[in-house]
Amino acid sequence: MSQEIIRDGRRPKQRLEEAENIVSSIREPLLVLDKNLCIISANQSFYHVFSVSPHETEKKLIYEIFNGQWNIPRLRELLENVLPTNTDFDEFEVDLEFPGLGYRTMVLNARPLRNDGKKAPRILLAIDDVTEHKELEHKMISSELRYRRLFETAQDGILILDALNGEITDVNPFLLNMLGYSKEELLSKKLWDIGFFCDKVASHQVFQELQDQGYVRYKDLPLRTKDGRPMYVEFVSNVYPIDGMKVIQCNIRDITESKIIEDTLTFLLQASENNETFFNGLARHLSQQLEMEYVCIDQLEGDALTAQTVAVYNNGAIESNSSYALKDTPCGEVVGKTICWFPREVRKLFPKDSALQDLKAESYAGVTLFSADGKPIGLIAIIGQKPLENRDLVESLLRLASIRAARELERKQAKELLEKQYEKEKELRQELESFSYSISHDLRAPLRALDGFSETVLLDYKDKLDAQGQDYLNRIREASQTMSQLINDMLKLSRIIRAAIQQEMVDISELVKSIAIELQESQPGRKVKFVIAPDILVAGDPGLLDICLKNLLENAWKYTSKNPNALIEFGKTQQNGEKVFFVRDNGIGFDMTYSDKLFQPFQRLHTDREYLGTGIGLAIVKRVIRRHGGRIWAESEIGKGTTFYFTIGNITAMPIENIITQYHEHI
Repeated sequence: MSQEIIRDGRRPKQRLEEAENIVSSIREPLLVLDKNLCIISANQSFYHVFSVSPHETEKKLIYEIFNGQWNIPRLRELLENVLPTNTDFDEFEVDLEFPGLGYRTMVLNARPLRNDGKKAPRILLAIDDVTEHKELEHKMISSELRYRRLFETAQDGILILDALNGEITDVNPFLLNMLGYSKEELLSKKLWDIGFFCDKVASHQVFQELQDQGYVRYKDLPLRTKDGRPMYVEFVSNVYPIDGMKVIQCNIRDITESKIIEDTLTFLLQASENNETFFNGLARHLSQQLEMEYVCIDQLEGDALTAQTVAVYNNGAIESNSSYALKDTPCGEVVGKTICWFPREVRKLFPKDSALQDLKAESYAGVTLFSADGKPIGLIAIIGQKPLENRDLVESLLRLASIRAARELERKQAKELLEKQYEKEKELRQELESFSYSISHDLRAPLRALDGFSETVLLDYKDKLDAQGQDYLNRIREASQTMSQLINDMLKLSRIIRAAIQQEMVDISELVKSIAIELQESQPGRKVKFVIAPDILVAGDPGLLDICLKNLLENAWKYTSKNPNALIEFGKTQQNGEKVFFVRDNGIGFDMTYSDKLFQPFQRLHTDREYLGTGIGLAIVKRVIRRHGGRIWAESEIGKGTTFYFTIGNITAMPIENIITQYHEHI
């Protein structure tokens, strides 16, 4: 308003009085000066703002007020020229300290006031306090400077777009470096022109979503750099106003490494347990993720001088496996090391490696596969036709892949060992069957003859033999019968080892009941109490389980024979969260010092004179339980009885290492 009044000073005489009347009501401080720069009058705003009275102001030179603060040479020069030259001046800025106001920034504007000659010419001086405006302007400049510094130094890519048409108006250096473009190549282009979205339809949909909702976020957006390198970014975009216009800020973070690692973890967790499928899939995955032309996964052979590939992926195709010598190859350098690098010129480093020459290899990285006990058993090698740049990513992926690959390689080797063991066991089984046949036919016949002829002599020539002669013949008969029983037990143990398991649900409570009835019928004069837990079901071979339980119950029946209140129990319990079955008796018990002999063939803790037997029954029990993936043990105390505990597993779910152990035992 003060500027308008000052400009009115150039209007005709009839407007001057009107202007003078308005001066007193203007909010900005105003002074009227004579030609000598003496203050003629001031408006109320001047007195109010500067806390002075008319007495302190009027008829004083402007240089004298406020302790001479206005005595500024340049200001004086400007004011003294206003009337003589009939000129004005604008925006003269001063910074002064005023009582009660402190430091303030004032802008001064002056205009000449002339009339019809009745009054002397005067100067209208307007004073505008722009302190707050200047402070705000300074803050805005500082804020803009801080934003620009953040924009220029941010470690995420930033794009600024025009919200109306999607044109790029600004881009920070980090994004330029990330994508490989120059700033000039991106400015004025549309978002979809730089490959962020798969097609223009998708681009426009995203742009429309931004305009409608003001925000979009993509967790893993695929894009390609200027040179065609694929990458993944997290893309977050917001719409916000600046100076009355809407702009779009896009924050773009490179998540390629974390995305590749995440995808690799997913692959490793979900990949097939079939060795061939897994290794081929892993080689393909590493090649594609790392953009390396060649990946091989090898198994070390013999003394680690040669390697046998288990998977080869070469330029988009799975190749057949082969064996090769490790000498003079980078793979030979890897063995025993965690990670081995040759980021460039690998062909020059290993000129004798013909495979590197054929592949035109430039770079190589490899990792050793270690067994669970720390021995090198294989390796993973990746070979590229370009220098290897991203070492951290390659190392992370190779370390991740090596963990599962090593375990799978161990499984493969265990499977191969099992197959070899199985073939060897098959041969031994055939030999055992031949031996069993010989025992059954060739040894039994003489024993039957020995027993038969001894019996004939005793019957037909009894009156011709004295007591000692008859005793000798009876001992011959007992020895031949014992030998025959031992042969029968050996054949039984052999059959159990060789028998194939037919797994089904078996009610072993019913098996125990049947065996108990047989035992009672065999010796009806004995009083033995059986306590049998009902409805105990297990998965197993009914025939083998029947043999197992029969031996355990016969054992209990035999060793309770001297107890008039014999008790035999069968049931189940829980130990450390595992289901455990038991056969318990209150018989004579045994000294636990000798428990290690309990399940060994032909080892007995009692003499034949005390209790008859060959010492093969518990050995049979142990074989049956082990073939069912379980274990058996005993607890006993002399004179207080014995308890046999056993578990039943699932042969089909057993670890391959346990199966191999069982084959060893069976052999």
